[in-house]
Amino acid sequence: MVRHSRAYALVLVLAILFAVHYYLQPSALPKPDLEQKPTRSKPFRTSPEKHTGLERVPEGETAYDDKGLFHWSAGKKHPIALLIEQAEQKAKAMEAKIADVKSVKDAARDYTEAFGMRPPKGYAYTQSVPLPHIPALPSLIPLVHKPFDAFLSHPAFLLRDRVTNLRNKDKSIFTLTFVPDGEGDQGTACESDQEWDPEDWDLRGRGRVVVRGEMAWSWRCNNTLSYILPILPLLPPDILTLNPPLEIAFSTDDGPRGMVHNSFREKSEALARAGRVWPDGQLHQAEQSMRWTYGWSWSCPEDTPLKTMGSDMVLNDIEELEAAQHGGKAFVADPMSYMDYCRNPHLMGLHHILLGEEHRAAVELQPAITTCRTMWNSDILGVPLDGVRETVPYISWVDKPNHKVFWRGTATGSFHSKRDPWRSSQRERLHFFSTNTSGSVDLLLPNLASRSVPRQDVLDAWFDVGLSGGPVQCSEEDGSCADMAREIEFKGRVKKKDGALYRYVVDVDGNGWSSRFRRLLQGNNVVFKSTLYPEWFDTLLIPWYHYVPVKMDYSDFFDIISYFEGSPSGDIYGNDDQAKLIAQNALDFVNEKWREEDMRSFGFLLVLEWWRMLSDNREEASFKG
Repeated sequence: MVRHSRAYALVLVLAILFAVHYYLQPSALPKPDLEQKPTRSKPFRTSPEKHTGLERVPEGETAYDDKGLFHWSAGKKHPIALLIEQAEQKAKAMEAKIADVKSVKDAARDYTEAFGMRPPKGYAYTQSVPLPHIPALPSLIPLVHKPFDAFLSHPAFLLRDRVTNLRNKDKSIFTLTFVPDGEGDQGTACESDQEWDPEDWDLRGRGRVVVRGEMAWSWRCNNTLSYILPILPLLPPDILTLNPPLEIAFSTDDGPRGMVHNSFREKSEALARAGRVWPDGQLHQAEQSMRWTYGWSWSCPEDTPLKTMGSDMVLNDIEELEAAQHGGKAFVADPMSYMDYCRNPHLMGLHHILLGEEHRAAVELQPAITTCRTMWNSDILGVPLDGVRETVPYISWVDKPNHKVFWRGTATGSFHSKRDPWRSSQRERLHFFSTNTSGSVDLLLPNLASRSVPRQDVLDAWFDVGLSGGPVQCSEEDGSCADMAREIEFKGRVKKKDGALYRYVVDVDGNGWSSRFRRLLQGNNVVFKSTLYPEWFDTLLIPWYHYVPVKMDYSDFFDIISYFEGSPSGDIYGNDDQAKLIAQNALDFVNEKWREEDMRSFGFLLVLEWWRMLSDNREEASFKG
C-alpha cells in the first residue's frame, strides 16, 4: 500500500505541474487591455507606428536579401566592387543627413520620426556635450534608445525594486546612485573638463555618485566611472536631487543577460506605444508564462525561420536548404540583418552563445546595463571600455610589410567539455579554417575569373591566423583540456605593435563582444569582422567602407582577400588602393566618431533614458521642446 500511495502522490504532483504550465503557457498570454483610458492625460508616445527589434532600415536601393546577404552568380562587375560603391554612397548620404541637423529641435524631430515618441526630459542639455555627430541624429544611434521600449510598459516602482534586488543579490552587479555634489563616495569628485582615474581616488573629494553592489569598485566599475563621472555636471540638475535617488544597475558579465518571449516583448511595446503600463495581475501572469522555457526561438518573431522550423530541422538541414536556394557567391551586405539568428538560423551552429541554447532561459525584464547583447536579447546596452583606450603606433599603408591576414587569440567563447560542442565555436572554427591545408579552393579573382587553387597555397600566401596560449576554459576531469592540446596546434603570441605590421587583421567574438575592435580600426589596417553582437555605434559604422564584414562560417574569406590581393601566385593584381582607403576610413572613424566625448555622449543619453524609465510620470519626464 505504501508503494502504491507514493505512486499516486507522484502522479498527482505531475498532473498539477502540467496543469499549471498548461494554463500559463506562452500562447495564452493575457491580452493587455488597450481600450482602458490612459493613466496620463497625454501619452509621451506621439506616433502609432510600430517599431520592433533592432533591425536597420536600408536607405536607397539595396541588392541584398532579408538575411543581409548579397548573392552573386555572374555579372560584369565584381560583387565586392558593387558593395564598396554602395558603401561610399551611403557614407556621403549619412554625412549629408547629419549636416542637415542644426538644432536640438531638429534632433528631437528625428528622434520622434525614428522611435514614435518624444525624447526624454533633459534632451536640450545634449547641446552642452561637445559632440558634433552623436547627439545630432538619434536614428543613427538606436541602441541607446530602442532597448528601453519594453521597459516603459512596466511600472516605475517595480523597476526601481528590481534595481534594488539586483544590487543586493546579484554578484555580477554594481550600481551608481546619483546624489548632490559632495554627498557621494570619497574619490568620485570630477568636473566635466577633467579625466577620472581610479589611481588618484584618494586625492579627490566626495562627488555626485554612491557606488554599491557586489562588483562595486571592480575594474569594469571603474571603467564605467571614468566616462560617467565627467558627464554628471552636464546633466539636468534635477537628476541629482530625485527622491528616491536615481540608481543605475550595470552588469559586469562578459555576455548578454536577458531574453523574453517575442509575444511578451510585442505586448510590452504595444502598451508603451499607448503610454500605458501592464496591469499588475496581467504582468505577473505574463511573466509566469515564460518560466521553464528555454531556447533562442522563444525570442523570435512569429514569421521567422527559427521560430517556424523545428530545432532538428534547423541544425541539420538549414545549410543544405539555403545552399540549394542560392547558387554562386554570397557576401555580407548588411551585418545588422545578417546577425539576426531568427532570420538566419544556420548561425545556430556557428557561435558559442547559440550553441548552448538549451541553457538560455527566458526571464522577466531586469533593468541592468550590459556589456553586449545579440539582436533579440532584452538587455540595455552600455559602453564597455575594455581595451578601448589601447593604441598602437601609426604605420602608413605602404610601410606595412606583411600582406597576410593576421589574428591571434585565446580559446575563449565556449567552455570545452564533452557536453559542449566547442569545435563549432567561432574561435575554434577560425583556427581550423585557417590551418586546414587539405583540398583546393575555388577562388573568384578580381578579374571575375574563377580558379581552383590548392588550399595550402592560399593559406601560405595570405593567412597567419590561429589560436594561442594553450587550452583554457576546459574540463580537466573529462579530458577536454587534453583534447584541445592534441587537436589544436597553438601558435605563438604576437605583440600588439607587431600585429600592426599586417595590412589585414581579423576581429572575432570571444566570451562576449570583441574588446580589441577600436584598436584594430585605429591601426590603419583593413579589419575583417565576424560578430553576433551589435555595438553602440553600429549604425554609424558602414560595412565595406570602414571595415569588411565576414560571414560567420568564413566561407567568403578567400574571395574577399583575393579581391584586395589578387591571385596567390601574383599573376593577377588585386585592388590595393581600395584596401588602403578602407583602412584610412577606419582610422578616421575612430578619430571622429569613437572618441572619448562620443562615448560620454552615449552615456549622457543613456542616463536620460534611464531617468524617464524610472520616473512615475513618464509624460512629465519627456522632452517638451
